[in-house]
Amino acid sequence: MHSPRAHDTNPKVEYLTDSDGDDLQNLLSSVSKIQATPYVVASLERNAEFHEIFSNVPLGDRLIEDYKCSIKTYIHTENGRLYISESHIGFYSEQCAQAQYIIPFHEVTSLKKMTRHAIPNTIKISTRDQKYIFTDLLSRNTTYEAIRNTWRQWACKPIKCACGKAGKHPKQAMIDSVIPGTPRAIYNLMFMGGFMKEFMDEQGLTDIQISDWHPKRPSSQLLVRDILYAKFHPFPLGGSFVIKRELKDEVLHIDFDDYISVLTTMRLANLPSEEFMVETRICIMRAGTTTSRLLVTTQAKGYEDNFLLSPIESLVMHEQKSYYVNLERAIYSHITTHTTESNLNSRVEDLKVAQESLPSQPLAKNLVTSGIPQTAYHPSVAPKDSTDPTQSSQNSVNGNNTRLATDEHASPSQYPDKVMDILQSESPQYVASVMYGYLIHHGCFDLESSIDPSGFSLSAVAEGGFGDIWTGRSQTDGTKLAIKVLRFASLTGDTARKELKRITREIYNWSKLDHENVNKLIGVIMFRERLGMVSEWMEHGNLRQYLNRNASVDRHQLCTQIARGAAYLHSVNMVHGDLKACNILVSSAGILKITDFDYSIFPECSLAFSATSRMGGGTLRWMAPELLLDEEPPQRNLKTDIYALGMTFLETITNAHPYSECQHDHQIYRKLWRKEHPKRSEKYFPNTEWGNGMWNLLLECWNFNPASRPTADTILSLLLTLENGTMNIA
Repeated sequence: MHSPRAHDTNPKVEYLTDSDGDDLQNLLSSVSKIQATPYVVASLERNAEFHEIFSNVPLGDRLIEDYKCSIKTYIHTENGRLYISESHIGFYSEQCAQAQYIIPFHEVTSLKKMTRHAIPNTIKISTRDQKYIFTDLLSRNTTYEAIRNTWRQWACKPIKCACGKAGKHPKQAMIDSVIPGTPRAIYNLMFMGGFMKEFMDEQGLTDIQISDWHPKRPSSQLLVRDILYAKFHPFPLGGSFVIKRELKDEVLHIDFDDYISVLTTMRLANLPSEEFMVETRICIMRAGTTTSRLLVTTQAKGYEDNFLLSPIESLVMHEQKSYYVNLERAIYSHITTHTTESNLNSRVEDLKVAQESLPSQPLAKNLVTSGIPQTAYHPSVAPKDSTDPTQSSQNSVNGNNTRLATDEHASPSQYPDKVMDILQSESPQYVASVMYGYLIHHGCFDLESSIDPSGFSLSAVAEGGFGDIWTGRSQTDGTKLAIKVLRFASLTGDTARKELKRITREIYNWSKLDHENVNKLIGVIMFRERLGMVSEWMEHGNLRQYLNRNASVDRHQLCTQIARGAAYLHSVNMVHGDLKACNILVSSAGILKITDFDYSIFPECSLAFSATSRMGGGTLRWMAPELLLDEEPPQRNLKTDIYALGMTFLETITNAHPYSECQHDHQIYRKLWRKEHPKRSEKYFPNTEWGNGMWNLLLECWNFNPASRPTADTILSLLLTLENGTMNIA
């Protein structure tokens, strides 16, 4: 592929503009209007007709609703009607005048709304050995809700973990509660996002280091990760001492339709307690349709009696109990903060049913009695206050007037959760489907049928600022693919809807980028009810990983590749916003690919996309001074990209973070305030034509006056000149 030089004329990229996407806005305006179908059976006449058509269905299985639709088969499409009863889904073909399909609800494994040409009119129902696609539904959302509400009664039965059945949990539990949320949602909250890091910060833990998840063995799909942290403890007579802890999280079992089990092993790193080890089992099991049982047990291995422990070890065990008590409160508070009041009551019935299946659930019982815990505690997140006085008397979750959905004459499905994820405040699944349909409609490739459904990783293999990375495989040749699945938390108000429109447009614009040194967005899919962005999997990982394994690689040439990619992005007026070696991938052929366009797509994060950190995990060292020091910082722009580009060159050449002499963020702030650049290393920037020229180029990129920084095209030209050894930069 041709890589444009600084003087090349880049091909024009066809972008969507602000005038485009009105159809997306119209679709988004309907989000709050979706109504769930009540669980009410059809009339006697219609039930008689239903049982006449489907004579094998028991008479006690009552019809709920039927809808005009078509069914798509491999050969052709048949017109007919879709029937939903209490225990079955049936399709009757008008063309063949006979019942074609009957699907028991207990055999259904998945239910998905699909979009074709931005028209939300298709539903896919899957069993273990068959897929059924129903199209031409005039009211797809209502039909989906009717099927889903009925399926909920069959799909969600309380699950018990295998380790609990085998007696591997100690009798004394740190946490044994019913939590609002599916097992997947609770698992993602505890292990895949930034929640736990924020919680640990709030607990006064310091020097926290959390590694990426990685396979136990090369061929294993189960993951492990390491965690290090320290905590200061006061002496009774003054002063303090620190205990450092080493933890290993090990996924023992993960099946979101069954249960998740994680074993955490903790050792003391700086104390003479070599044999002392604490094992904590965390199991997340489905308790109801929208609830999970969270069971956490812990004990010192080999010390069934705590009186045998040393004073330090006893202190550690006491802190374990306090830690998990606070964690339980924080989880509840996070869910409270991120769940709307109207959504709360729809889960109370689930909590009531689920807690009855447990031997002792005081906290769950309290939830059913009072609606939700009164104290809204969550790290760095304030609870939402009700601003509508008309709602306070009926929907208050803190007062005594809370009206619970527990009427004995009401069906549980009269309180559906409107396709809501418990940890999110609106309808992310529906929003994702709207975005997906819009992107497909405007020319993005729909890869849903091109990816092997059995080839996905069991869990996310990496975490980005605004999404998680999963792996998949091509259906045709088994090529490994990377799938970035967006995490977003809310869609409320006109501003957020406009922002979503812009975000969707920017993802589309990314799909049109085509350059050898820019990671290509191949297409999009719907993955686990989220929007997934598909690109090629890079076996060499990111540039930092590649440099660690290839010390002799030509780093001058790598800098030129990075500059080519940045020049191309800037030529089409795209700001990356977070350039650094970790956001550059390396192909099997050694070609660098700039990736992770999170900040170009989500610069203001106004859609409550759940970014793990504003600084992006250490991005501070690459950020332009004006972004950190100005009273009114600008948005990321081409000039802030140039500053980060210079820092990325430094990182590539030295294989060390910028300002490597600084261990703490405040030291970097002090240097920037004093207008001090990173120190020059004679080892990497010798007193030669190339060394002097390259260092002067870096200083130009780091100019504290943004207007004086060179353009990406100029930088590329200077690098090519330095490579040829024909110019020294004065």
